[in-house]
Amino acid sequence: FRYQDQQCFERGDLEPLLRQLISARRRGDSVVASGSARIVATERNGLTSRAGERVDLFVIYMDRVTRWEEAVATSQAPHVADYVAAGNEHKCSKDCGPLAHFPNYKTAAQNPEALPEETALVTPDYPIVTSRFANMTDLTTLQVSSLLHLASWVAVENGADIARAMG
Repeated sequence: FRYQDQQCFERGDLEPLLRQLISARRRGDSVVASGSARIVATERNGLTSRAGERVDLFVIYMDRVTRWEEAVATSQAPHVADYVAAGNEHKCSKDCGPLAHFPNYKTAAQNPEALPEETALVTPDYPIVTSRFANMTDLTTLQVSSLLHLASWVAVENGADIARAMG
């Protein structure tokens, strides 16, 4: 697998987006950016017919959002903000609490020690997955619901920009 074969945008066009993302993160805001980039074709990416075309981009990067954490800390679930802070301490390695490394979870086996019944349901009446094999991330209900809350908050906070980007 060669990452350079998968390139689809002109690298120089992505630098302003990256600067926006970094700036938003430092401010404690939702990590979002918008701009445009030219499409690059490679032998393997299938974009030959669109090479050189400029497209608009709107990027949402799931990362910690200080403003969301502050809002959660004053909500009906202030413990969630405490869990996020504890789970992201630099010295945290093994037992980092129920939201360790939030919101940046592993693609698979985040909580390999969790029992299947702890990860199998998002709500008792709506089973999303029913087996360990189907739920390879092993995210707990608290991890999933916290991710969902953060994603919803980011969408609401950036609703006007998202609507503009969607046309």
